[in-house]
Amino acid sequence: DFIRMDNCIVNVRSGEMLPHTMRLFSLGKTEYSFDPKAECPTWHGFLNSLWANESPTGDGPIKCQKDALQRLFGYFLLTNDGNKQKFGYLFGAAASGKTVTEEVMTALLGEGAVSATDLTRLGKQFGVSEIYGAKLVTIPECQAGRKDDISAGVERIKGIVGGSAVTLDIKGVKQRKVRCTCKFLLSTNQHINFNDAAGAFKRRMVLIHYSRSIRGEDDPKLLEKLKKELSGIFNWALEGARMYLEDGVLETAPQGLWALQSMEDLTNPIESFCRDRIVIYKEGDESTWPPGFEDDSVSFQWTEGEIRFPRGMKESLRDIYEAYIRDMPDRYQPSYPRFKSQISLALGARGLPAEWFDRRSQCGG
Repeated sequence: DFIRMDNCIVNVRSGEMLPHTMRLFSLGKTEYSFDPKAECPTWHGFLNSLWANESPTGDGPIKCQKDALQRLFGYFLLTNDGNKQKFGYLFGAAASGKTVTEEVMTALLGEGAVSATDLTRLGKQFGVSEIYGAKLVTIPECQAGRKDDISAGVERIKGIVGGSAVTLDIKGVKQRKVRCTCKFLLSTNQHINFNDAAGAFKRRMVLIHYSRSIRGEDDPKLLEKLKKELSGIFNWALEGARMYLEDGVLETAPQGLWALQSMEDLTNPIESFCRDRIVIYKEGDESTWPPGFEDDSVSFQWTEGEIRFPRGMKESLRDIYEAYIRDMPDRYQPSYPRFKSQISLALGARGLPAEWFDRRSQCGG
């Protein structure tokens, strides 16, 4: 958790200044000095322009996008704090400030500590070797493309962020298993289908939503001006690291939750179907029904762990499956076994007893 600067070495956890020493090996060095009194008015002005119409909301420590971004920057400064298993995801329209955010984060760590790649390259044989040793990996302007083009790269990110060992393959060197300590920062104009039925990506993602395009308002010299304020921006990020280490909170701001939900609907349509069409309620307690409950919705009645279909439906997941694929083109219809596996996760998250899915008489085989 040390960053080597022009005038000293900074301990990110304590904020302590240390003299340069040959005992610390670092792949990168920043191009600015540490000044604990430095400020960054241009940076704050830039962020304020991105979310000018946002008002702080919620009771938690993260009340707006700026709060979430500050903590995310602080998290990226920390080397030995992968236990949180989080990654950054910048989402929004073109010319909305995502690239500037990436460039500033890269400059804060030093270019030698940052590696850039894409989802396709990351999934290839030597993909891990391109990022191994980096403190931060940026994947700018992720492209949706064909699912097969990115699926291997997505799985690599899942493994690395989750702390799993991955295969390091370097030409002419024997393969070996390693654990990468790097963190990821992805950015995109459109959501990527992460094929995330279990919701693991959603739980680990800190989504920053860039809600408005600043095309036509952008300053061509903005990045140059911001690089002159890196000492002040570092202090801002250092404060984000302090807050994160103090309370452990690192999550999407309330204003970005709808974008997170829209990504989940794309990556896990069965989860979306369960949310919109399936109601689980206690017998005799119709107050648990959500507003606007439709007569044609699939509904469950739950009493002592037993399930009933009170509107004449058979006790069979196949009935739910038929309702799900009713208006769906053939090429998008999942197989019944896949549907059953994914819906059991979705309904289990809503409190349905897991053992119900093991009863062949009730779940239709």
